Amino acid sequence: MANYKDIKGFKVQYLGQDPVPSVAAWSAGGNLGTARYGLAGAGTQTEGLAFGGHTGTAHSNSTEEYNGSSWTGGGNLGTARYGLAGGGTQTAAFAATGLFPVSTTSTEEYDGSSWTSGGNVGTARYLVTGAGTQTAGLIFGGLTPSPAVVTNATEEYDGSSWTAGGNLPIARAYFGGAGIQTAALAIGGSPPINGASYEYNGSSWTAGGTMNTARFFSAGSGLQTAAVAFGGAKPSVSADTELYDGSSWSNTADMATARKALGGAIAAPSSLSLAFGGNTGSVSNATEELVNYQEPNAFLNVGQTWYNSTSKEFKYTSTSVAGTWASSNSMPAARTAAPGCGVQTASIVAGGFLTGSSPPAGNVKADTYEYDGTNWTSGGTMGTAQYRGFAAGTQTAAFVASGRVYAPTVAAKPATEEYDGSSWTSGGALSTARYMGAQAGTLTAGLAAGGQSAPPNAFTNTEEYNGTSFSDGGALGTARAGITGTGTQTAALAITGHTAGNPETYVTSTEEYNGTSWSAGGAVNQSGKSRASFGTQTDAVAAGGFSSSNLTATENYDGTSWATNPNGLPAATNSINNAGVGTRPAGLIAGGSNPSATAATLEYTGADVAQVKTVTTS
Repeated sequence: MANYKDIKGFKVQYLGQDPVPSVAAWSAGGNLGTARYGLAGAGTQTEGLAFGGHTGTAHSNSTEEYNGSSWTGGGNLGTARYGLAGGGTQTAAFAATGLFPVSTTSTEEYDGSSWTSGGNVGTARYLVTGAGTQTAGLIFGGLTPSPAVVTNATEEYDGSSWTAGGNLPIARAYFGGAGIQTAALAIGGSPPINGASYEYNGSSWTAGGTMNTARFFSAGSGLQTAAVAFGGAKPSVSADTELYDGSSWSNTADMATARKALGGAIAAPSSLSLAFGGNTGSVSNATEELVNYQEPNAFLNVGQTWYNSTSKEFKYTSTSVAGTWASSNSMPAARTAAPGCGVQTASIVAGGFLTGSSPPAGNVKADTYEYDGTNWTSGGTMGTAQYRGFAAGTQTAAFVASGRVYAPTVAAKPATEEYDGSSWTSGGALSTARYMGAQAGTLTAGLAAGGQSAPPNAFTNTEEYNGTSFSDGGALGTARAGITGTGTQTAALAITGHTAGNPETYVTSTEEYNGTSWSAGGAVNQSGKSRASFGTQTDAVAAGGFSSSNLTATENYDGTSWATNPNGLPAATNSINNAGVGTRPAGLIAGGSNPSATAATLEYTGADVAQVKTVTTS
């Protein structure tokens, strides 16, 4: 006799953990305590080690240990040095050679708390690369001192002494590295800047696959047959990440922060790597974690149903046919017209003011708030209180340019400030002081377009930032202010706003930038100013703003046309134009006015993004 289960039942997966995304992605980790570049790394993503390097003013002997979320101080190196080689684990690492103030032959060994002297290398050098473990280590390439000569020398370490290994086919420095002593990988390097890789078998090197992006001063981790290379310079700083399968390289998700001379947890698998420190144009303390899940993980698929044996819950995956907004924890204080940048899980909002309209001087703020995807915390204070400036970059490498100040007089200011995740310093000034314009890009490849210096004027000016100074770019087709912008320096959007004159005329126009000139894009459905936007030139979101009143409208752009999203903002919100961050699948807006200044935070989940949901009885 058939039972109900046989007739109506169906099988579900029985999993110890929820399925994971199959798409590789970097996310922000805890910042290093000491910002530096030219440092070495060891360990894994949850047990990482950073040591040595240069702070921008001095060589460093600092050691820091990573636990998967934050760094803490470890025992200092006996010799401060830069451009050194390293390898091993958090509790059994080696540091070899490097520069201070001249190249050294010394090796030090770490036991998880302190460094002790090891055997000296045969060839003193710096800008050298390491691989392997404390008892089976490897160093290769680099520059020898006085005069600096590029070397092809390879040396092997047995935990007490170094011996010569097989020479590289070509003399080179600035390699990225991965692997173990008997199966190592040398990646890229210079001179000249190239993408070649070489494989070591314990006695000799042979040519491997060539990276898609030639670069030097990158970092890497993993094995010879499953490696990852990230960052570097080409010669501009790079965020590119590539995966190696033992024969060829393929591109994967870029880091959020482009940088060179960074450290990597060399023992980490290529699917769970760790990047830290480096030089973005300024010295960085940023940490990023790569997750690139592979088999045997169960991957997210829309329509899956499973039982999570750990949480003892039935779950399923689904997508929304439209983007949705959800409230998150509020900022510590209400803000409107505050510039912001970053991604949904690692963003900043800086400055702004407290009232819903033109502020008195005392209400313009210099505070910075940092968001981790759940909560806001206070960051460094800006040198100048401002609002409606141009902001771009990441939580640990950002700039805010120009903006409006109320002290000592009401005016647009040309000054730029740069943020490293903890403090603000002066950067290069805009040629034309203004506010309420469109912004895009990163700290070292930023964009500021349009805006105004005082009502009722409006500008077409575009300026590009390289991390040091602004230079002129192509002019907007239409002079306007109250614009919102998103994208990169070479693929940006300038969305809506108002033209010069009194009264203001609100527009629906979108313009697209290719790194040289602006051209017309698709028109939005709702004209207005002071909107929030995030995403890319071909996959963007614009929300809120002001027309004859505050707006709730949310629209999605596909690179050609705008479509109204059925789900608008929960509350009509204005003056959020520069506090929209993230991507179309995962965006964020914070603050604004409706009509009073608000501390509200709203997270956006784009249509067709798989979400894990729990089956309930309600």
